[in-house]
Order: sequence, then C-alpha cells, then structure tokens
Amino acid sequence: MYMRALQGYEEILGPKHTSTLGTVNCLGTLYANQGKLKEAEEMYIRALQGYEEALDSETLPRYRPALNTISNLGDIFATKGEVHKAKTMYTRALTGFQVLLGPSCDQCQQFEDRLFSLDLSKEELADMSGTEEVAEVVDGKGAKSGRRSVVRRFMRKLVR
Repeated sequence: MYMRALQGYEEILGPKHTSTLGTVNCLGTLYANQGKLKEAEEMYIRALQGYEEALDSETLPRYRPALNTISNLGDIFATKGEVHKAKTMYTRALTGFQVLLGPSCDQCQQFEDRLFSLDLSKEELADMSGTEEVAEVVDGKGAKSGRRSVVRRFMRKLVR
C-alpha cells in the first residue's frame, strides 16, 4: 500500500516533495515494525536526505516531519547497537524539538531519556537486578517514571 502511494507521489509531486518524503518515512516505519532494519534505515536515510535537499538550513531543524525521521533513524541505530550514530540522531532531534516545542516538552524528555539510556554501559545494565534499581538509577529516588520503560527497553536490547 505504501509502495503504491509512494509511486503516485513520486509521479505527481516528485521524489523530493515533502509529502513524498513523508511517505518514504512511513515506509521506513513499516519496515522497522516488521524487523527489516536494513530496509528501514535505507528509507529513513532517503527521507532525511530528501528533507535536507528540499528545505533550507533554517527550516529543516524545525520541521517536525524531518525531526521525526531523524528520531526514527536514531531508533534504528540504537536497535542495531550503533550507539554513536544513535546519539548523534537523538541529539539532533532533541535540539530541533527544543526549538520547536520548548525545552520542557514531552518529546524532549523522551530524547533525554534515550540519550541517558545509551550512556549506560552493557555492564551497568547487566548488573541491575530489576526494574526498581533501574528506576533508582534514572531518577535518583527510586520512583516510578516514564524513563523506566525506556531504560528497560534499551537494557533488553543492549544485554542481548
């Protein structure tokens, strides 16, 4: 379905139109959800390169669809264990969302959580016996927080 939509957008609007690039991003998300990380990465890179060509340097860092693509690419890199690349993408997305929505927005908190999770070493994660200890590490109080699920998800991926 996305492939047909993509073909239509490419024919009518062109391959670098932002609507076409949004469909490329959606196709990347479909591949990511299917576990096809290589294909997802290719689609996200294609979309990001298209946004970089289609938008000027002032618009790109504040254009939400481009920021979502950057975030998605960070997720792929994090899943693949490419921590440096994931940090680069998450930092870029965080900076954009801070400008777009303000530094205390939910998205900014999520990127800060993801960056924190990437900073934990595999050994630190393996030494943590349970999620309560993870919560203590995250917020220093042991209180349950939204960060716990982020750390737990990354812990599972990194310890494998």
